[in-house]
Amino acid sequence: MALPRGGTLIHQRLAKRLAATIRTASALILAICLAFVVGCDQSENGASKGGALATSPAAANQTLLDAAFAGQIAQVRGALDQGANANTADEESRTPLMLAAFNDSADVAKLLLDRGAEVDARDKSGRTALLYAASGPNVKTVRLLLEREADVDATDKGEGWTALMFAAAEGHAAVVRTLLSHGADASIQDVDGETALDFASDKGHAGVIEVLKEGP
Repeated sequence: MALPRGGTLIHQRLAKRLAATIRTASALILAICLAFVVGCDQSENGASKGGALATSPAAANQTLLDAAFAGQIAQVRGALDQGANANTADEESRTPLMLAAFNDSADVAKLLLDRGAEVDARDKSGRTALLYAASGPNVKTVRLLLEREADVDATDKGEGWTALMFAAAEGHAAVVRTLLSHGADASIQDVDGETALDFASDKGHAGVIEVLKEGP
């Protein structure tokens, strides 16, 4: 199966899927947390009537996923401080770092990496944070991930797509240039034998074609 040739359609479809997953998970976690709160005897923990309740690990993890997707660094930091796992994942194995990378929240991505997030963790499709970042014009986050030694030539499971292919298909010349400058291999082929140059040529992305032909 060839990479969809819909320009930013790839990024838009990923965004819809991510948002839908997060909404569903958030509703479930809210129900769990309400049950948890109702079942707790606050006085047994020495909390005052107006004091704050302890946050459950599940709630902290979901808050982290939501905040990372929204690029809310204060909430991300708060969730981490409350014990959220920097490598928690949603039902598709997408981590907070992947969500932040997708929306180009470089400051959030940096915080997550500083707090132990795995730069090359993979979701169920085999995609890493770098592949998510490359699907949008997310140069700052792409550069950050590469500086933290992300695998520049990581491929997903089903199609063998690289970050360079995603960026080329979307027409993101600056991302393509950044990837090439960090050693991305433009000769890699996907399962259909197509390269990043094929993707760019198929969509007529002249700027990307020029960058790929020039090389690093």
